[in-house]
Amino acid sequence: ALALKDYALSAFNVVLTLEEAQDLRERLIRQVYPELSLYLYEDPMELLASRLQTSAESCWRRFARKRERHPSIGLAIRNIVMGKTHRSDGTPYKKQWISCIWRGLQQLNRNPELKALIDSSFMVGSEILATKLFGNRVSTVTG
Repeated sequence: ALALKDYALSAFNVVLTLEEAQDLRERLIRQVYPELSLYLYEDPMELLASRLQTSAESCWRRFARKRERHPSIGLAIRNIVMGKTHRSDGTPYKKQWISCIWRGLQQLNRNPELKALIDSSFMVGSEILATKLFGNRVSTVTG
C-alpha cells in the first residue's frame, strides 16, 4: 500500500493516506479484479530458494532463525539485494542483518550461474541480481 500511496502522488499528484491506499488496493484486488489476488501473491522465500537451487526450509532457517516466518523477511532480503539500506518507513537495516543476508546468499547458493553475480554484488546490491533472484517471469495474452 505504501508503494501505491507513493505512486499516486508521483504519477497523479494525488495525496492518499496509508489507510486510503490500503483500502483502494484491497477493493481493487477483491472487488474490481479478484483474479489479481492470485497473480499478486508471491512467496519471496520460495522464489529465492528456487533461484538459489536450495530448499525454502534452508532459507527460512538461515534468514528467519527464531523469528516468525513472515513474507516481510523475504521482502527485506529482496530490498537488501537491490542495494537498499533502509526500510520503506525510513528505518535503516542493521549492518549485521545486511551482512547476514549476503553471507547467507553465498552459503545457500547452489546455482553456478549466480555465484559471480552474488560475489560481485556483495554488500552493495544489484538490480540485476534482485531480478534474477526475485523477478517474476510474466506472460500475458497480448505478449
